[in-house]
Amino acid sequence: MKIKIFTISILLIMIIVSIVYSNSLYNHRLKYLNVDNVINDSLKMISKDSIINYLKTFNLLKDSTKIYKIELNKIEESLDKIKYVKKSNVHFGINSKLKIEIDERDPVIDINYLDKYLDVEGRLVPKSSFSEIKVIKFFGKIDS
Repeated sequence: MKIKIFTISILLIMIIVSIVYSNSLYNHRLKYLNVDNVINDSLKMISKDSIINYLKTFNLLKDSTKIYKIELNKIEESLDKIKYVKKSNVHFGINSKLKIEIDERDPVIDINYLDKYLDVEGRLVPKSSFSEIKVIKFFGKIDS
């Protein structure tokens, strides 16, 4: 009976040590940023490069960063402040690839006198300098 308890305890100690060791190796790996694999391709109003540059200006991402230094919540919060972004999701995918999923606002009407779009939820979205979106154009003033 004592031999069984001893072997089980040795196995548990070995498992715990291996988990701690592999976790420390994983956290201290350098993560190289590849713009093509980071952000989803369905962006219409913003470019991938502009998002990466935006995150680099706030020092949330760098070209190579240790994985444990990447703060996913801060990246999401800063992306959600962009007026074109409805919601963002930042996570690590398979093989520890950084994934940024962005759900853009969907403009419906181009309000000419404000030089802005009106989206599905009724929020004003600035016009994109990146691309021209084909929506209904409205001329005249709208009451709030």
